[in-house]
Amino acid sequence: DKSKTMKVPDMITFKQGDCLELSKDLKDNSISLIATDPPYPAEFIDCWTKLGKIAMRVLQPSGFCVAYSGQIHLPEVIRRLEAEGLVYYWQFILFHTGRRASCQGRKIDVGYKPILIFQKPPFKQLPQFVSDIVKGSGSEKNNHEWQQAEDELKQLFDTFYDGGTVLEPFAGSGTVLSYCKSNKIPVVGYEINPDTYNIALSRIGENK
Repeated sequence: DKSKTMKVPDMITFKQGDCLELSKDLKDNSISLIATDPPYPAEFIDCWTKLGKIAMRVLQPSGFCVAYSGQIHLPEVIRRLEAEGLVYYWQFILFHTGRRASCQGRKIDVGYKPILIFQKPPFKQLPQFVSDIVKGSGSEKNNHEWQQAEDELKQLFDTFYDGGTVLEPFAGSGTVLSYCKSNKIPVVGYEINPDTYNIALSRIGENK
């Protein structure tokens, strides 16, 4: 357990456990942005219901929930977020560069990843026009097989973050946490898997 030997910077709160339980410590309307990458396989579909419940309570009014998603279960993902009260805003496209993954179950050579943009009511427009295409920076899987590239977050944060605390309920190997650390952004992160939690902790932590 690396939590015994490593500490995280004061601007980061990172806990191991179920996000729905851990998020009860957060005050209502206390989070300015949720940036997350829940797991995509069907056995984890309930994560999207948890995400919707958390977002509706802790996001500030008109705050955004930005979530990477897979393609196969996309209709159910959207249904679950809307069922909790979030408003669909848009879908950004992460355009893959370099070697592509393949979806064997659909015989698709995958060239993009959906990034869902939902908003806690009331609906509020972005202050200016932005591009909905995020150019991938290539595969970055040195910490975990599901890891996203940190450089790709800049456009999303430039568009949807306007100060305050960020929440990452499914921290995985810690890409969002690492980005926030590098940019001195206060962030709260949760990860249920103890092994993956330790990977993220190694990435953002410092020896005690």
